[in-house]
Amino acid sequence: SVLAVLLFLAVEWLYSTQKTRLETSVVAAYQKELASDMGSLVAEKRNASMTIALTLAENPMISEFLCTTCNNALIQPPNLTRLINRFSTYTDFTKLWIQVIDPQGVSQFRSWSSKKGDSLATVRKDITEVLQRPKITQALSVGKFTLAFKSIVPIVDENQKLLGLVEVISQFSSLTKRLKDIRNVESVVLVDKKYRQQLSKAYTGIFVDDYYVVNADSTVDNLKQLKTLSASGFKAIDNFQNSNGLVIGKHDIQDETGAILGWWFTFSKAEDIDLTEVESLLQQVVYGIVLVIGLSILLLGLYYFKRKSDALGRYYRQILDS
Repeated sequence: SVLAVLLFLAVEWLYSTQKTRLETSVVAAYQKELASDMGSLVAEKRNASMTIALTLAENPMISEFLCTTCNNALIQPPNLTRLINRFSTYTDFTKLWIQVIDPQGVSQFRSWSSKKGDSLATVRKDITEVLQRPKITQALSVGKFTLAFKSIVPIVDENQKLLGLVEVISQFSSLTKRLKDIRNVESVVLVDKKYRQQLSKAYTGIFVDDYYVVNADSTVDNLKQLKTLSASGFKAIDNFQNSNGLVIGKHDIQDETGAILGWWFTFSKAEDIDLTEVESLLQQVVYGIVLVIGLSILLLGLYYFKRKSDALGRYYRQILDS
């Protein structure tokens, strides 16, 4: 009876241990696959943003606007409203911002604001560097408004004289919708709280304990989950599975230097993760445990009967010898 109980407890412990290990392995593989898809989305958005910037740099309206000495120079800034609206309608660039900057680093046009005439060279290091050494640049960074991709392309005349820069700013937030469409996974993008003061004109206006929420479509339930987990700085999340059957993944968002800008949290339904392989492996584990226990019992039985047989042999020999 005691042996049976011990065997049962041993089987239960082995089964539970193997089940946890296998499920953790499957979830880790799922998160790795998800991270790969997310990386592809980021790369696609980054490349598309640069493509738009390169195209705009070749737009004669912009070069004529910047060329103050040209005969056909434009006094009024180019009208890009129609182009931006078409991007919004037919692409994922629903919040595309375009900025035109002169050779002195002064903003001469912003598509999202009427503000112009302010110097960016004094407040943005990246603009200063491009003006000093003109080159095409890309960055993912946190500004006053949000987390965004910034593509900057120098504009030059036929003599390679710098006329200015065109900058395309595309929002990171649209990627959460794309992830939902291709993987049916809800997600929340948070910017590290070290940028709290910098986000003076935060686009969504939503914060979770000073962590800025990039995507306005974040659900209340998901934000509540993150608020609970923010107390530890999200350090506790590592393929974390909560009691509501959700698997929460934390994926770092880094700039070009590897610095952490924030995190992209995914909320996957546990039932959407294929655990078929786990069940199959667990069956094999159970069969293996049963086989081992069966062989152990058989060997114990054989050992017991051998000892009993040896004892009887010695007993009868003693009788015969006497």
